[in-house]
Amino acid sequence: MLAEPLNFCREGLQLLLSAYSIRTSDLERRMKGGISGVERLVYSEAEGNGDQ
Repeated sequence: MLAEPLNFCREGLQLLLSAYSIRTSDLERRMKGGISGVERLVYSEAEGNGDQ
């Protein structure tokens, strides 16, 4: 009975961790200047904030 909620929590944590690692690697690339304008546009469109 407890296995379902635990699996759900584990999957949620893994999603959060992967999203966080993607976010931090994106930030690192931006700080190094390795992200191009097109990539930045795609990221802002994907995030839905639309700031250039």
